[in-house]
Amino acid sequence: MDTGYFRINDSEVKWYDIDLPEAIGLKRKFVDETPNYIFIEKSVMDFTWFSKIDYTKDRGIIFLAGGLFMYFRKSEIIILLKKLAEIFPGGQDYF
Repeated sequence: MDTGYFRINDSEVKWYDIDLPEAIGLKRKFVDETPNYIFIEKSVMDFTWFSKIDYTKDRGIIFLAGGLFMYFRKSEIIILLKKLAEIFPGGQDYF
């Protein structure tokens, strides 16, 4: 139950929580989506979520991966990071 969106507390930030459907379902019991706080019910490795992100290179993007990589093999993480760099050029990853 990440609370980063609320800690940032900036109405200009568009925040996406990407997690498995079970985790998002639990989150929905406690937190409501807003136009700037969007839930995506997918595995991070299901790259179809990329199309749901409102991204422009001039606005930029930051990816936060807290407590994520321990669930994947190193080879999968490398694929994910390369794909993020390809689809979201200029983006930054923090983990």
